[in-house]
Amino acid sequence: MSSPVLIGRRYYLRVRVPQDLLKLAPGRTIHLPVAGVWRPVKPGTSVKLSLETGDAATAKARFGEAYAALLSFWQAMRSAPTPLSHKQMLALAGEVRSVFVAAFDDAPGQTQTWAAVVVASSKARDGRLHPLKVPSGDTIAIDMERRFGPLVDIKLAQKAISIPADQRPALLHLVAQALDESALVNLNKAGGDYSDTGETNKYPAFAPTVSAPPAPVPRDAPGSGTTFSSVIDEEVRRQERRSNARDHHEKVPHCSRGVPGFPQER
Repeated sequence: MSSPVLIGRRYYLRVRVPQDLLKLAPGRTIHLPVAGVWRPVKPGTSVKLSLETGDAATAKARFGEAYAALLSFWQAMRSAPTPLSHKQMLALAGEVRSVFVAAFDDAPGQTQTWAAVVVASSKARDGRLHPLKVPSGDTIAIDMERRFGPLVDIKLAQKAISIPADQRPALLHLVAQALDESALVNLNKAGGDYSDTGETNKYPAFAPTVSAPPAPVPRDAPGSGTTFSSVIDEEVRRQERRSNARDHHEKVPHCSRGVPGFPQER
């Protein structure tokens, strides 16, 4: 049984890539949850990721969560691509949306953060995330993948499935729409308007194509301890800290000034 490894003063998840996946996994970015935040990692012959703690008990709990997700990624990587119906893809987008809304219900942050989220998502759809590139079909595909691809990968891994490559653009588009809806709900809440709670009957429940045991990834429903099951959570909090620090020095006259879209290349 794998267990956390102490390296220096911090514990790490360090697990060898299974022999049958050594030609598929290396160099591919996957995401694993650490303390409720999904963090990117690129495997080589092994997967190594900091558990962000030097406490043995905390490391053990975080390792279990990350290791379960890793096993689910392996399962998804081994599975043959399974075409999804439009209803199934919409259901996956709805799951992302509900987590996004629930995660920030009590503390939605600032309106400029969510305004910037909507603007950045619009730029991704138009292939304009990079100001020096001329929008084209290629730049749109790149920008949609860069911004929404990690969310799609996480959700597919949670279900332990892979999909045909020609379905991915459609799923990216549905996830983008769902996140726009969530951002607008959160923007209104940040402005003091809770009339729209974010509850909706628009999205169906996900039903797998074939009966299979559930993927061993902790559920990201409200109350589970997972603050937001995507890379967006960490970026929003980072932008909030930047915005709060800046407000000590100047009043921001425009809602999107100085708040770049997320996620960003690091």
